[in-house]
Amino acid sequence: LAFLIFVVNQTGGFASLAGRVRGKSDDGFHHPQTGDDWLHLAEVVHIELFLAVFLYFILILCIVRGSIEQIKKWEKLRLRH
Repeated sequence: LAFLIFVVNQTGGFASLAGRVRGKSDDGFHHPQTGDDWLHLAEVVHIELFLAVFLYFILILCIVRGSIEQIKKWEKLRLRH
């Protein structure tokens, strides 16, 4: 995603987008005004997605570690009987 944002920025894609989509859309959504605004919006979304994926991996890590510990406890109980 970072590479895509870089390429779009270097090729003038954000400036082109700003030229095509100016101001407010028919549904009342306010679009960024300049190419730099679009770039910063893309960067913010990129960081938010990165943080979401990072937190997801932390959550999965905790779940897997907890599951491993629970399986070890069950295995000890099974071996005792």
